[in-house]
Amino acid sequence: MGFDKLKFRKEIIDRLQHSRQHFADISDIVNRFSANDQEAKTGVERELVHLQRNMKILDIKTLDITTYEMDDDWLAHFKKPGVEVSGILASLTKDYFANKRMKLVYYAGIGLIAAILLIWALNKLF
Repeated sequence: MGFDKLKFRKEIIDRLQHSRQHFADISDIVNRFSANDQEAKTGVERELVHLQRNMKILDIKTLDITTYEMDDDWLAHFKKPGVEVSGILASLTKDYFANKRMKLVYYAGIGLIAAILLIWALNKLF
């Protein structure tokens, strides 16, 4: 069974966008995509590391159920063999929202330029 990283990424971001304060438990999504397959689990691990370190979209932590403390070392918790992961919490970073705003401004500017050029062309034509 293959790992669809784009679907995985979309589900995590959708969950976080629709959750309160953009903070949620993503353990069920991680477990579903891992599906007791070592190859898929490796793909999930790589994608989470990519989203956190390279793209700077997610801030991932683990919650220890016994002490209720947050820990930054989620990767060690994730690599435990044969155990379903639990308590992996993620939030969207400020960089994610800044990137989203930049894209909105970029596309609005292109739309404005296109509208101005269209109005100018129509005025020249008539």
